[in-house]
Amino acid sequence: MQGSTLRLTQISQFSSDNVNNNNQGILGTALAGQNTNIDLKLLDDCFLIGGILRTQTSSFGDYAVFQVIDIDNILGYGAGAVLGQYVNKWYMKSDEQEQLNETTTYPAKVLAGLYLRIVYTSIGLIDVKVAINYRLHKILY
Repeated sequence: MQGSTLRLTQISQFSSDNVNNNNQGILGTALAGQNTNIDLKLLDDCFLIGGILRTQTSSFGDYAVFQVIDIDNILGYGAGAVLGQYVNKWYMKSDEQEQLNETTTYPAKVLAGLYLRIVYTSIGLIDVKVAINYRLHKILY
């Protein structure tokens, strides 16, 4: 897989000549008392600069892990290879929907065909609605 050759190290280098805003969201359900994967496949090469995580009916002690994963083995490291982990454990509040709202000044390049994954671990007795809005910028070349 070729992918984009554009390399940027700071979001201050973003311009309309090299990226387009390409925010994407996904909604899933984390099963009560289990680990649940919620995956978003990227169709374009993108820079990831953050996101907003919201939950409904989360329990205190639930947590999420954020990963970039190669489910389809497009890079040749094996199907399901974890290529990056951006949050090791983010613990949920039980009394709010907005759990995380992060933006970085440095972009993480993610190639088309890879997946952004949330591994949500529920310790509660009720399924949890999970929504994440990723802050993405599509790479133009």
